[in-house]
Amino acid sequence: MTLNWNIDTAGTHAVLTTAASNIDAQNEAAKAVGTAISDVGATLGTGLVAQALNEFVEQSLALKVKFIAGRSAAIVQGTNDALMAYVQADSVMAQQAQASAIAAGNSASGNSASDGGAMPLRAGHRPAELG
Repeated sequence: MTLNWNIDTAGTHAVLTTAASNIDAQNEAAKAVGTAISDVGATLGTGLVAQALNEFVEQSLALKVKFIAGRSAAIVQGTNDALMAYVQADSVMAQQAQASAIAAGNSASGNSASDGGAMPLRAGHRPAELG
């Protein structure tokens, strides 16, 4: 079975950019919830309900929000790292293929000079936009 696939690096980069922006919005929303809960706690004073609310926030909500934010950022960063490795590997393979083609052409024509031209990337690859 032959696998034939190609990653749309520009499209993937756009998705990662959107995801990173959404993580920022998620963090802002979490801060707003924290502020609202603090306001409720201040209104309640020092009673049992206020204590229960504080414990809920500290032991459950805050930990879950922190976990989600950390996991989201790790997923985006890991995907970006994998995308960069793909682009770099694709570049190396293209350079090797070009060198092989030049070598094959030179050996067929008896010419040993290399043209030293720039290596073309496949359509859709824009390493300068990644990061």
